Amino acid sequence: MLPYKMVTKDHLKEVLQGKKKFLKMGEVKFCNPPAYDEIGVKELYEKVRLRAGMKDYFPEKFPKGM
Repeated sequence: MLPYKMVTKDHLKEVLQGKKKFLKMGEVKFCNPPAYDEIGVKELYEKVRLRAGMKDYFPEKFPKGM
């Protein structure tokens, strides 16, 4: 599931309608990359979201303030 501050009512609505999906925490592979701007969330979000198979798990846009 997305971090709490990134979950919006619109994204949850899409999940409940079957348009989007959640991963179980056991299916998530965690890593701790170095803190470089080039590999930060804001830089990679669109690239990852548009990859085949990933679109179903990500909201269409960042919530306000992100």
